Amino acid sequence: MRRLSTVSLPVAVFFAGCSLIVPGPDSFEYRDASVGIDAAPDSQVAPGDAGPDASLCAVGLEDCLGECVDTQTSVEHCGACGSACAESLSCDEGECLDPSIQVAAAWVNTCSRSRAGQVHCWGSNDMGQVGAGIDDSVVNAPNRVPLPLPAVDVATGGPIACAVTSDGAVWCWGSNDEGQLGDRALGTASRVPVRVPRVADATRVVAGLDHACALIRDGSVLCWGSNEHGQLGDGTFEPRDGPVAVGLDPADAQSLRSGDGTICVTRSTGRVYCWGAQVIGDGTMEASSEPRAVALGRVSDSPAGGRCTAPSRTKSPAGARAAPCCVARRRGPGSFQPPSPRQNRAMFLSSPSSRS
Repeated sequence: MRRLSTVSLPVAVFFAGCSLIVPGPDSFEYRDASVGIDAAPDSQVAPGDAGPDASLCAVGLEDCLGECVDTQTSVEHCGACGSACAESLSCDEGECLDPSIQVAAAWVNTCSRSRAGQVHCWGSNDMGQVGAGIDDSVVNAPNRVPLPLPAVDVATGGPIACAVTSDGAVWCWGSNDEGQLGDRALGTASRVPVRVPRVADATRVVAGLDHACALIRDGSVLCWGSNEHGQLGDGTFEPRDGPVAVGLDPADAQSLRSGDGTICVTRSTGRVYCWGAQVIGDGTMEASSEPRAVALGRVSDSPAGGRCTAPSRTKSPAGARAAPCCVARRRGPGSFQPPSPRQNRAMFLSSPSSRS
């Protein structure tokens, strides 16, 4: 019988991920079966989309072009990567908004002014003080006031509201029974803004219950409307349906504020001057139709050589005017203490209004 020869041939055994090469009965080796096998190409990522490293951003942040951002507040990526807000807008909860930077409230109506100069009002509207041309007596949501230019200031005063636009003009809307719109159309209310004539280069506007005033860039102040308490500051108690100049000499007002019937300014000297209804801060209980200096720290002007004393119950010489009680007492450098209740009561009992 013929004998057959044997030949050792390599045997390949395959496992998942690797192959076992057996060249012969006495040796073997492992080889990585994945070497040399090309992986599938990475998927393409569009610019601005979350990339493969998005998981590296903290929870609540998104990867936008390699930067982890909060798309709920970012103005460059508001709501989504690459969705930028327009200039002057802010991003809140993923939505571009025009943020409010001023709010004015009086009586039962309110107005706000946005960074872009938009004015919105709401509340009581019986006289049109919402300013949006709406007939409803109450408006329970903000409505935009149609102004021709962006507003730089807004004020409310009960049945009226006013705004200063970027060109220095003043616009008012609402009641006009006392001429408080300033348009010389006494008695004609307006549900949309009307321009106040002869007012230019205004920087601020204030409104009271039935009057309004504007601060002009040169330091002068113009007022219009009711003048029952002298709140127009023109030296009379006559109502005005158009602007009149307040008697400031020199005209150097720096700021302007108003209550229902009292108006005050700060002047370049740092002094405060007020006019209008009683208790304007000059130490008397009298209304004034002209600006009067408020007795802030002027103890040298008080009776008894700078010591605050109650008014005398004795009669003053004929024609003489009793010195007013100062409104504060000095206690140490730069500090003041209000008058005592006894001094306040004495001052009230001595005033003409308490005997009327």
